[in-house]
Amino acid sequence: MADPCKTVASVADLRAAICAGYEALVGHAPSPNLLGMITAQACLETGSGASMYNWNFGGIKGSGTDGTVSLRTHEVIGGVDTVMRQNFRAYKTLADGATDFVRLIVTHYQNALPAAEAGDCTAYATALKARGYFTASAASYAAGLAVHFKPIALAAMGGGALLLGALVLFLVYQKVRS
Repeated sequence: MADPCKTVASVADLRAAICAGYEALVGHAPSPNLLGMITAQACLETGSGASMYNWNFGGIKGSGTDGTVSLRTHEVIGGVDTVMRQNFRAYKTLADGATDFVRLIVTHYQNALPAAEAGDCTAYATALKARGYFTASAASYAAGLAVHFKPIALAAMGGGALLLGALVLFLVYQKVRS
């Protein structure tokens, strides 16, 4: 069993590692929405990378490339938030953790991918819940995803969305004026 080791990563690092892991597994880059949704999920699970242990991106239980680490966690059992210790996968590197996280989503939760591609946090959370990814309510998980997904999606656009929005407003204003 590995020792618990806090492994902090920025949101940009999480996003880059997830993108690289996806490309390595699937053979092409993920769409912006898919990358944004999977990154939002990693952010939700790790406190935006500030509360990650042993490079585990998604609270994945079991054994990873560096074995297992026992950590305190919260699970909702019978509607009650329950604190317990469970064994989580441990990884040697950021890349190992990201690649295994992406592999898990792509292979075991492929039913959630269309919702991720659409940028639909509610449908994505519902699909993950249907396959047992988390124990919280789908609504609370979806709300958490949305908190992270929106800024990640805007950042991915490089602020272009704000410029486009301003241009549309200007054109509408010109049309109304004439």
